[in-house]
Amino acid sequence: SLAKSKSFSSGNEHPKPKGFSRQQTNK
Repeated sequence: SLAKSKSFSSGNEHPKPKGFSRQQTNK
């Protein structure tokens, strides 16, 4: 869970959707 959270926060490391990553970072 923690690892996922870290990756999610980064968004850049994982090939996640830019929109999603941007929203998470903005939040």
